[in-house]
This record gives sequence, C-alpha cells and structure tokens, in this order.
Amino acid sequence: MTRLVCRAILCSMTEAEINQHPFQILFNYWELRPSLVGARLDELLRQGVTHLSSFVPWQAVESDISHSLIKFLNAVSDRRMTVSLILTPEVGIHFPNAGIPKDLMNRTDGMALHSGMSPVPSLLPPTAFHIPSLHSESFTKRFYSFLARMDSVLSDWVKSTPNGVAALEVVLTGSFWKYYRSPTVAAQTPFAGIAGDHSNAANLLFRQREDQFFSQREFSDPNPGAANRWKSRSLSDVNRFWFSQQSEDLFRNRCFQQLRRKSAGIRLRELELYTPEADPSMVYSQVLASQAGGCGDFSRLSSLVDEAAV
Repeated sequence: MTRLVCRAILCSMTEAEINQHPFQILFNYWELRPSLVGARLDELLRQGVTHLSSFVPWQAVESDISHSLIKFLNAVSDRRMTVSLILTPEVGIHFPNAGIPKDLMNRTDGMALHSGMSPVPSLLPPTAFHIPSLHSESFTKRFYSFLARMDSVLSDWVKSTPNGVAALEVVLTGSFWKYYRSPTVAAQTPFAGIAGDHSNAANLLFRQREDQFFSQREFSDPNPGAANRWKSRSLSDVNRFWFSQQSEDLFRNRCFQQLRRKSAGIRLRELELYTPEADPSMVYSQVLASQAGGCGDFSRLSSLVDEAAV
C-alpha cells in the first residue's frame, strides 16, 4: 500500500472535458490483504478523501485467486466512494515488470527497440525490465484477451452492485508509446530524438502498411512504379512518424472497443498519464544514483569508478 501522501496526475486528452480530480490518491489494493482494505479506506474517508485511483496490474488479475479486486470494489462501493481503475499497462506502478505476465517478459523477440536499435529500459522499482513492444502479436493478443476479461468482470460486478455505475470509472491511457525513445539522445535534450518502436515486429508492420497505403491509385501516377518515390529513404522519417501515430491510435481504439462489449454502462475515459521518473532521459541518472547507494554519494561513486578502472 502506498503512503497516504502520493500522487497520480491524470490529464484529460480532450480540452472540452474538465478533469474533476487532477490530483488523486493512488491506492495499490493488491499490496493489502482484502480484510485490511476496509480499515484503510475508512482512514482515508476521515481525512476527506472520497475518490481514489488504482492501477490494475495485468499479472495480479491473472493470478487473483482471492478475488481481491472485486473485494476492493465492494469496499469502495459500501462507503459511497468512487474509484478510477487504470487498465492500460504503465511503468512505475510498483508491481514487478509493470504487471506484465512473466512469460511475456521472457520473450526477447517481444521487446521494443528505440531508434538506436537497443531495448528500452525501465529502471523504476521494484524491478528493472525492458519495455515490451505494443506491435508484438503475442503481447497484444494476450492483452486484448485481458481487457475482454475485465469487461466481463466489471460488467457482472456493476449488475450485482446497486450503486456500481456511480462508484466506478475505467481509465485507458497511452501506455508505453511515449517511452519508446533512446536514453542517450533524450539525456542530452528533453524529449529529443526519434520516438517510435523499431523492433522486428514494428518494422514488419511498417513495411506492410507502407506498401498498402502507397498502392492506392493517387500515388501511382503516371505509372505503378511512381509509388516507389513515396517510399524512398528521404521520406522514411515522415512515413515512420505517420506509422507510429497510426499504430498508437489503433491501439487506443481497440482497447476502447474491448471494454464496450458488455460494460457499456460504465464510464470510460481516455486519459494520458506520464511518469517523469520513467522518461528515457532519466535512465543514466538512475543508474548512477543506484550505484551511489540511492543518493548523491559521489564519494562512493568515485570509488566504484576507481575500482572498475583497475
């Protein structure tokens, strides 16, 4: 359970919609035994907190034999509180591998690669790992199945809970797309470098969509061979940017559709969540901080450098 003073900043993607809870208490329900959740919620209520946010780790749901999520929702509903459940994978949620199932993390072919053709690391506790590719078929197929399961679970819970619709809000975010950047380039200038996944799965999809898009008649004038100039190396960065944006939009849309099959009455919001500590520009400083004992102990760091140089 995270401390009472913690932050979860959710910003609406649509300017017309006002975010009623820009600063929220982040409640990690899986870190508490279900029997203790009620007491902690009562403590929050006494301090005037009526709305919570909680990530729903993918791995925690797949191994949740005690139905802790449903018990948490029941406790929230009984106290007339409200909760925003964040279902999209995000870094920094204080769950091993950001809640991604271990068998998927063991697949090296499913990891994302930044423009420097190296894996994208996440060094936030409790475990360091490489961020997976959202273009990987094995990843997305399993994740959409998880969302379909959550759609069914939440739909059944709302039907059996009198004020379930009023108590629950489901949140979808942009997930890992914003972190697909090179730590080396990002460390020099904030948000610098080419963003996007360059893994084998992403490159294959890029070529397929590029061929499909430029096969249209408007790009084949005056002859079919004219389409090749639109796929030249000089336009590669532009086409890659178009592909990355389209892939992210497609991912968001499919996530939304998976959660609208049964639980149509539940409020569903598409927000953006950004964790500054997880930005690629922080990777090297996090490595140095860990080597220095978790703080700016430059004397210890200097000793480590001296030992490595021997």
